[in-house]
Amino acid sequence: MLAALPPPDPAYLNPVYGRVFPDPAVMRARGAYYAYGTTTGSRRRDLFPILRSRNLVHWRKVGYAMRRPPRWSSAHWWAPSPLRRGRRYYLFYSAKARRPNKMCVAVATARRPQGPFHHRARLACGGVGGSLDPAPMVVGRRVYLYFARTDAFCRWVPARCSIVGMRLSSNLLHARGRPRHLIGIDQAWERSRRYAIVENPWVLRRGGLYYLLYSANHWRRNYGMGYAVSRSPLGPFRKPETEPFLRSRRGISGPGGGSAVVGPRGGLWLVYAARRQGAGFIADRRRSLHIDRLIVGGGRVRIKGPSFGSAIRP
Repeated sequence: MLAALPPPDPAYLNPVYGRVFPDPAVMRARGAYYAYGTTTGSRRRDLFPILRSRNLVHWRKVGYAMRRPPRWSSAHWWAPSPLRRGRRYYLFYSAKARRPNKMCVAVATARRPQGPFHHRARLACGGVGGSLDPAPMVVGRRVYLYFARTDAFCRWVPARCSIVGMRLSSNLLHARGRPRHLIGIDQAWERSRRYAIVENPWVLRRGGLYYLLYSANHWRRNYGMGYAVSRSPLGPFRKPETEPFLRSRRGISGPGGGSAVVGPRGGLWLVYAARRQGAGFIADRRRSLHIDRLIVGGGRVRIKGPSFGSAIRP
């Protein structure tokens, strides 16, 4: 009787980067992938950590995007998103402003993907609690920016909290027109007993449709990712499902804050943050870097995850 063959070694195991790295946004440039993450802890210099990889699996820290905070900001340097445009690199980010005392969305530029990036302009501070989590998308010669408007009372006043989009000027340093409402808090999974939010937008185009991926609910407990679909980059968007396509499972908690990128061998991959829980991870509160295959088309979004790893490499 022949012995059973052992299973093949996995191509990767999650997390692919086990240290803290929330709100990852990924860009491919110069033959490699660069991931930009939220500033954590009490750091007041060297904002937005950068990771580099050639295959989406093995990541190495290569520095920080900005060497010092912009003078207009005071705290909460969150959710940077990169974009390459010609020979210049743009980094859209959010931070708490000194005046007005709320979150604002801004843009910085650099000549290399690893920076250093220098602040250029504030783009939006609208909303009761401000604006955060910007993400750009290119459609031909036009560039659109998506971000969240938030408030401490989203659970009780959902209308204050939404994801909006706007077109940018040709130099990407100014808005062209007012931000347009795209989606709000209108599904049960997007709120919990004391918390509600929709945030971290990421928009991609497939087959003539625009897919708005977003995160919702409390990032510490009930976080997940949903999506909305439109035939236009500024909507109207509709949510075809009433449940998130990515949510916690036994051993993996709070997946979200994801961005989509084409892998080295093609196909879409979602790069997102999550916490491992269970044997060996009971006290682990780190939102570390995970990847999983993303399937987008026909008005639907599916993911092979959240997973502990896969035998299929990107």
